[in-house]
This record gives sequence, structure tokens and C-alpha cells, in this order.
Amino acid sequence: MFPHKGGAAEIHPFTEFDGFINSSAAGSRAGVLTYTLEITHRQNRELRIPIGFESYNKSEIFMKWEMIQQFMDVSKPLPDVPELEPFRHLDPVTAEWDKQHNRPPDLYEKMSDQAFSKYREKLVWNYEKGFRWGSDRWVSESEGWEPPPEEWWLVPIKGELNTSKA
Repeated sequence: MFPHKGGAAEIHPFTEFDGFINSSAAGSRAGVLTYTLEITHRQNRELRIPIGFESYNKSEIFMKWEMIQQFMDVSKPLPDVPELEPFRHLDPVTAEWDKQHNRPPDLYEKMSDQAFSKYREKLVWNYEKGFRWGSDRWVSESEGWEPPPEEWWLVPIKGELNTSKA
């Protein structure tokens, strides 16, 4: 719901919004661009919502937009990120997906910081490599790009995954 002139509220479905990347050199380092994400309503470009995520890496902004779209799609499981792990069991689609894929309920909680960093680096690199940003996902997939595996925590990186805290 969004305030409207005269006090009435407007309600818009998420599918009517597009993601935009803003860049500015107003960051702490002179001459370095900072990127932010905002969503804007298609018919009313004045209806702009800053997402509150900032990065020096434009790819991270695109990945955040992908995550938000997955979060808003109730037919898909919640994005597999540490911030949402405590709530995965509360979403029926996610709980079923986790059960079918044997995803541990405390995957991130038990993962060592070192193991998480290695997995994140590899996933970000694989995700960025070959993805045609600014196009539909199917364009990238038709050119050979593959999303990270659904059971990404089972993919070995230089040995076995260490899920114990150091």
C-alpha cells in the first residue's frame, strides 16, 4: 500500500514493478561508483522505492534483484540465504522443497565462516560468469549459463564441506 494524494492508499501487485540500478560517485571513495537498487512502478514512475542495498559491485545488485523476485514468487521456495534460514520452515513451499532436497534446517548456523566464504565466492563467480545482465534469464540459459545447483551445499570445493563451527 502506498499513500496517495488525498489520503487514500493505492495497492499495486509486485509484478507491476521493475528493478532499476542507480549509480553515484557520492560514496566514501572519490571516483568510485556506488550502485543501489530501487523498484519503480511501470505506470507511475514517481512511485519509486529504494531497497536499501548498496554495493561497489553491480553484479551484487543484480543478484539482490533476483533474490527479491524469488522471494516475492509464492510458487518458489524462499531464497537460500542466511537471513531467511530461521523462517524457512514457516513457508510451506520452502519446507517441502527443503524436505525433498534434504536441506539441513541449520545449514548456515553450523557452517564455518571459512566454508561459507568459499561457497559464496564460488557461487557469486559462477553466477556472474556468462549471465547476460539486462536480458531475460532464458537468454543467458540459452547461451549456456547455468544457475547454481539447487543443492549447492553438496557441491565440493577443495575437499568436503565443513559444517562445524571453528
